[in-house]
Amino acid sequence: ELKDKGHCNNIWIEMKDYVIVVDANFPSGAQACLLDLKKTTQRPVKYVFDTHHHGDHAYGNPVWTRLGAITLAHVGVANEMRRYEPQRWQDTAKARKDVAELNLTAPEPPRQTFSGDKFVLDDGTR
Repeated sequence: ELKDKGHCNNIWIEMKDYVIVVDANFPSGAQACLLDLKKTTQRPVKYVFDTHHHGDHAYGNPVWTRLGAITLAHVGVANEMRRYEPQRWQDTAKARKDVAELNLTAPEPPRQTFSGDKFVLDDGTR
């Protein structure tokens, strides 16, 4: 049950051979997103884009990376996650089973970052 759990809205972009998910969500939200996504495509999730460092947008990163996706964000998002989120993660894990079950001491920052104001993912068709 996701109602009243503070999840973000997700979207996904279907490319020729893969899918891009926008925002990792909380872990339970990531799993729900994956179930919904699989109803529309069997293409693998290749990238998950964190729009910012808050838990409802990035704490699900491990769910996606364990499935082989690359999490990515602006370098500022990764820096803010490392700076502000470790204590929030621990506090959240006390209140949220989905976060606690990941057995991590801090949130997983995006695996790939970019700087500047533009980042393009291009598969040759979109």
